[in-house]
Amino acid sequence: MASTQSTEEEAVRPSANGVDLDALQAHADALRAELAEVDRRLRVLVREKPLIAVGIAVAAGFLLGRVLRRL
Repeated sequence: MASTQSTEEEAVRPSANGVDLDALQAHADALRAELAEVDRRLRVLVREKPLIAVGIAVAAGFLLGRVLRRL
């Protein structure tokens, strides 16, 4: 009976604060896959429309500079 309980406890793998590590790993894997897709799409956009990409980068840099100057 004790061996069955330890197998069930190991299957869930909770951490000290009760977080399901398998679920956390699944969310991390899904986020990693989503970020890889965003990266791929941005690379395609930059290849297809480089001037727009440069314009967006310049505008973002300008705005970030203005915001940080005030801090």
